[in-house]
Amino acid sequence: MLDEELYRKQSLSLSTRGLARQLDVSPYLLSETLTGKRTIGRSLSKKFRRWLNSAIAIGGQNHPNTVYRNFMAERASFVSAETMR
Repeated sequence: MLDEELYRKQSLSLSTRGLARQLDVSPYLLSETLTGKRTIGRSLSKKFRRWLNSAIAIGGQNHPNTVYRNFMAERASFVSAETMR
């Protein structure tokens, strides 16, 4: 589970403090968890899941614009230009 959080954190160029602010948790707790010095508690796990399931406003994988662009790119690969237009 931590791999997904770390990947999204890096893709958004978030610091640990910035991620902690978004999750509404202590930066120290988050740092200890991400480095593996502390296990993920139930409440932090719930916050991680909620954060991962939310769309990213700047165009992450779950953002509607990104989903639409990916769909159109896939569709364009086997449909004529006139159909796409």
